[in-house]
Amino acid sequence: MFGLSFPDPPDFVAALPAVEAAARRALDDGMARVATRAAAEHVFVTRTGTLAASIVAVPATGGLASGLDASVEATAEYADFVVASTGDDFLAAALDAELPAIERELEAAIQAALDGYLGD
Repeated sequence: MFGLSFPDPPDFVAALPAVEAAARRALDDGMARVATRAAAEHVFVTRTGTLAASIVAVPATGGLASGLDASVEATAEYADFVVASTGDDFLAAALDAELPAIERELEAAIQAALDGYLGD
């Protein structure tokens, strides 16, 4: 007869703060790029600049259990008018363009945080 001995499994719950912080940083970085792209590429980019200046990334909130939320918004009063009158949904277009990179970076950040916790 033989026996196998395994160490205690890692406590992944203890790793959650580091994983959530890494995920928030990745989302914040991605949303900052979305905001920069939206500000540079909307149809009124050659006008006064107030629309571009009003485009900001909103810091990520929430957690892995409740869901992480991050966004980009245009706070200029006429931002909705620009979208409605021109059909240029510049925020959605910028997000669509950056989303594959954001997803890759989010996955890599979570993996790096887990690897760091597990000592890999």
